[in-house]
Amino acid sequence: MKKFFLAICLLVAAQISNAQDLKKFDKGNFIKGKDSIYYRILFPENFNPIQKYPVLFVLHGRGESGSDNEKQLTHGAKLFLKDDVRAKTMW
Repeated sequence: MKKFFLAICLLVAAQISNAQDLKKFDKGNFIKGKDSIYYRILFPENFNPIQKYPVLFVLHGRGESGSDNEKQLTHGAKLFLKDDVRAKTMW
């Protein structure tokens, strides 16, 4: 029973630590009249606002839409948070 409880605790801790990584995506919105678009943006490590960077848009499916500005991170967001992916510089 102790091993089972420990396994559950480790699983929950892993889920919480993964969820915290998603906080690296800044929340934003664009509002014009009655229309609004909610988006997330992940800036490069060591971001320099003077430097120009390429932009990668990821269009999510219907299952990730909504107004909570969280669902669009469900699939694929963790790929962009991997250290080896973020360390690559293409500019």
